[in-house]
Amino acid sequence: MNFLEVLKTEKPIELININTSKIPTFVLKLWKIVNDTELYRIISWNENGSSILVKQPHAMYKKVLPLYFKHSNLNSFIRQLNMYGFKKTTDIEKISTMNFNNVNVSEFSHKFFLRGRVDLLGNIRRKPSIKKSVHEPLIDSENNNSNFENNKLFNETQNMRSMQSGTENFIDQLTLQNESLKKEIAILHTRHRMQQNAIRKLCDVISEFGYQQPKSKVAISSEPFPTAKNNVTSSNYVDFDYVNMVTKSFNVIP
Repeated sequence: MNFLEVLKTEKPIELININTSKIPTFVLKLWKIVNDTELYRIISWNENGSSILVKQPHAMYKKVLPLYFKHSNLNSFIRQLNMYGFKKTTDIEKISTMNFNNVNVSEFSHKFFLRGRVDLLGNIRRKPSIKKSVHEPLIDSENNNSNFENNKLFNETQNMRSMQSGTENFIDQLTLQNESLKKEIAILHTRHRMQQNAIRKLCDVISEFGYQQPKSKVAISSEPFPTAKNNVTSSNYVDFDYVNMVTKSFNVIP
C-alpha cells in the first residue's frame, strides 16, 4: 500500500474528535484530498484557505480520483462539487500571483468548506434532486417549441432556396432571350446597310445617267405610277418623277 492509499484509509488528525457520521462521504474524501500535502501540486487550498484549487486536471483524474472515487472522470467529480453547493470561482489574476503556469487551474469554493474549519463540514448537504415529473411538461414544451422553430427555419430556408433557384432560371432565360435579340438586331442592321448601299448605288447610277442627257429632252410623265419600260424611251431621256417615286419608296432621298 503506497502513501496515498494509507491517507485514503486513515482519518486525518483534525477529524479524530469529530462525529463524521453527519458529514457526507464525498465531503470527507474531498477534505482528505485537499489537506494532503503530497498532492499540493495537483490540488490544494488557495492562499487564504477559502477555496480549493485544481491545478493539474490531467494528474487529478489519472492519479487522485481512482484512489478515492473508483473512477477517473473529472467531469463527474466537478458535477459532484456542484451537487454539494460548490461554486466555480476561478480568478486568473489570483492564480497568477501564486506562480501557477497552468492555464487550466480551476477554483471552487463553499461557504462551509474552509481550511481549519472541520466543524463546518456537517453543514454541507447535497442539493435535493428535482422531480422529473414536475418539470417534464415544461421540458417537453421547450423541446416542442425548439423543434417547431427548427422546422420553421428549415422550411423557410427551403422556400428561399426554391425562390432563388426560380429567380436564377428566370435570369438565365432572360439572358438567352437577350442574346437572341442581339443576334436578330445585328442581322437586321446588316440587311439594312446592304439595302441602303444597294439603293444608294442605284440612285447614283440613275442620277448620273439623267444628268448626262440634254435638258431639252427631259420630260415629265403625267401617269400616276409609270413603269421603267414606259419611261425610258428611244430618245434616251429619264422621267425624274419616276426616279423620285422609286427612291421615296425606299425612304431614301438621292
